[in-house]
This record gives sequence, structure tokens and C-alpha cells, in this order.
Amino acid sequence: MKLVFAIGLFSGLLLAGDSHAWMDRDGTLLPNAEYRKNIGAFSAWLLLVDDEEEFFRRWETLVPVANIETADRIERGRFITAFVIFGGCAKDSVGRCDVAVDFRIKNPDGTDYGFIPNQRAWDNYSGPEPGILVLSQAYLKIRIEPDEFLGEYSVEATLRDVNADRSILLGSAFVAYDPMQ
Repeated sequence: MKLVFAIGLFSGLLLAGDSHAWMDRDGTLLPNAEYRKNIGAFSAWLLLVDDEEEFFRRWETLVPVANIETADRIERGRFITAFVIFGGCAKDSVGRCDVAVDFRIKNPDGTDYGFIPNQRAWDNYSGPEPGILVLSQAYLKIRIEPDEFLGEYSVEATLRDVNADRSILLGSAFVAYDPMQ
């Protein structure tokens, strides 16, 4: 597996409910799920996508909601990218948020493949207003190499709101496959 850590300054906006609960297009409240959670006002969602450029294109043109297609399968040798969107981080005395993310990837047999700790999700920027979600500065690109396992890989992202000393553990998975098998 090739891991590519990336930092971007992409910060498109997406409206969430005033309560910071997750809502679908019709305004129906959605329960927490492994990949989508909130703790009070602090909300986060882990997305796995197989077309990074299309994801950025859609993220940058949110009006006010984008259709973002997630991926749960990836062909060996192609990239899958883990993004985290979040909102409701605690602001410090000057109105800035400090949010970090730890990424962990597990092989299909459950052993650790990689751990990338303490990456900057939101650092020294004004915190988003209530009801607004932002895209983490840190994201992770993963590619399964020819000599690596096929099967289901798990991806975890622990998002930490440093100012409020709270965290959210998010998880998702994808299946790496070989189209020739």
C-alpha cells in the first residue's frame, strides 16, 4: 500500500442543521454511524472517494449541498482518498479552532498497516460558524500495491478538538480487488 499524506487549504462550506445533527436532503435527522458522528456541536464525517479531482470540484461548488459519491471498492493500483469534513469545533479566546486528526489503516487480516498521527485538520484559522462544515486540511491517499493483500481494509480517523479536549473516532472500509482475478 502506498500512503500519501496531503494537506490542502480547501475549505468549502456545507450547511448542517442548527443542532449540528446530521440531516438528509429532506431535513430528516440521521443517527450517528461509524463514519458520521457528532458529540454535541462537534460533528465529523469520514468520506472515502476514488476520484479526488471530482470530489474537489464538487466540494468547491457546494450550493448549498453537493452530491458526493463515496467509494467502497478500489482496483489494485488505483488511489482511494480519505477525507474528513467537520464543524462545531471550539474556538479559543481569539476565535480560532485547533483540530488534529490521526489516521489508521488496517490490513484485511486486522493488523496495522499504517498510522499517521497528529495531522493538522484545522490550525490557527477562524472557526467555522455554527451550522457550517469545513474540509480538513489533512487527508490521506491510499493505493494497494501488486504485492499486497486483496480484501477489506479499514480506515479510521480520530478527529481531536484540541481547544475542547474532545475527540470523535470515525471508521470506514473499502475492498481492494484485482479485476483479473
